[in-house]
Amino acid sequence: MKPIVLKVPVEPNPVEIKKYLGEKKGVTQIGPNIEEIIERMIKIGKDLTSPMGAYSVMKILERYEDMIRLEKFVLPGKRISHVLKNSLYVVLLATTIGNKLEKKVEDLEKEKRFTEALILDAVGSTTSDQAMDFLHANIRGEFQRKGFSLTMRFSPGYGDLPLNIQPDLIHFSGGEQIGIEVTSSYMMIPRKSVSAIIGLDK
Repeated sequence: MKPIVLKVPVEPNPVEIKKYLGEKKGVTQIGPNIEEIIERMIKIGKDLTSPMGAYSVMKILERYEDMIRLEKFVLPGKRISHVLKNSLYVVLLATTIGNKLEKKVEDLEKEKRFTEALILDAVGSTTSDQAMDFLHANIRGEFQRKGFSLTMRFSPGYGDLPLNIQPDLIHFSGGEQIGIEVTSSYMMIPRKSVSAIIGLDK
């Protein structure tokens, strides 16, 4: 199928940001000075993020103990082969929040405003994670209505699934259409981007 591209309606979540920064309920508590910076960075983060998602479905052609052959490319690895052992198709997913927030973080670091830079980076990381969680939930609802069950979400670099599948994953998921590029070292640009694979079982 052709990739589906959509805006992802998520906003920075203060609770998740504080967790990311190390707050543990009942154990540690962020002070009022940091709370004020978090609130300010959330407002800035909202203006600097444009969460987008893309996904496509691809048929599994062959499966082996250490490899899954899809219509357009191969997923090497014993762990992904085990996860997809009962799957007929895979969903290829990609999300990003864009690169404006990253640039602002870099500017803050140059100005030696390190606390603000750290918190704004946390705003970006948690928003990026929320974007993928939203897309995952959206896909779960769509395909469960069609009678499929979904496997766990699996990303390159997890287990023995190598990062070198990233270019194919981004290309065929539609990630390029939402502005994601992959470097020669298989890192995604913008950095606040996430890619994943989910199996569809009948």
